[in-house]
Amino acid sequence: MEGLYMNFRAWPPKTLEDIILKNSEEEIDKDIIPLVKAINLLGVPTYSSCAGHVNGTGLPYPWIGILKKQYDLFDYSHSIENLDTKQKEYLQAYLNKSLERFYIVLDKFNEKSKENMWILDDMTYSHLRPQKPCKDEIELDTERKKSVILASLLFNEFREKYCFYAGH
Repeated sequence: MEGLYMNFRAWPPKTLEDIILKNSEEEIDKDIIPLVKAINLLGVPTYSSCAGHVNGTGLPYPWIGILKKQYDLFDYSHSIENLDTKQKEYLQAYLNKSLERFYIVLDKFNEKSKENMWILDDMTYSHLRPQKPCKDEIELDTERKKSVILASLLFNEFREKYCFYAGH
């Protein structure tokens, strides 16, 4: 990731579609692009994703890898050792706030989706994914569609917070 708000067509984005880029299709599975971009927009970094597979070649659900510790925000060209303690603390506080907002939206999403809730396991490198694996393409397609609903909720959270702070 080049920068938290890099690669968006318009700033601030007005619709979920504004955060989806044409070139994203090369880097991210098409069915999961909206969710990956919405998570990043909210201030939570991702490192990997997949729209899922039920043919045995991958995980049987869509998933997004999310980083939850500030030192993971840096690639090898930006060493965390070059930052002072205050900078590290600031980055972790920013990430914690972003994750807090993310969890609030995820809880709202899961309240409406009791059938197969989405979870974020509790590790530094965490996967956001449906709780249960998909048995067939129909279930997988349903979870992919739910990922767009979650993306919309995350995007709306961003718009609400951004507009409040920016006075838009």
